[in-house]
Amino acid sequence: MDVSPEHLVEQANERFQLQDYYGAIHLLEEVIATGRAFADAHHRLGLSYSLVGQPDKALEQLERALTLDPSLQDAYFGIGLYHYYAAVAPTAARVLRWLLLLPGGDRHSEQP
Repeated sequence: MDVSPEHLVEQANERFQLQDYYGAIHLLEEVIATGRAFADAHHRLGLSYSLVGQPDKALEQLERALTLDPSLQDAYFGIGLYHYYAAVAPTAARVLRWLLLLPGGDRHSEQP
């Protein structure tokens, strides 16, 4: 049975295409554990983490991909999206809270 890192990445890509992101994560973590990981493996792992709602792990893997291959443009794009949504999400939440007339702020602070 071929369990080379390249074969595992190929299997992970198949899992990713089938939208089995947890399966892709498992296989890519296995590749990284061998110590023979390469930029594409970290990049795909970062994408998989982002699609299962783990943005901090996604950012870590995208940054690692860039360490290994600074010319990997897709990783820069993913990092840019991370920072964009990290900045926009709190503002969007405040607007949504206001639109839904939900209370905000600290209930225990004294009101003027």
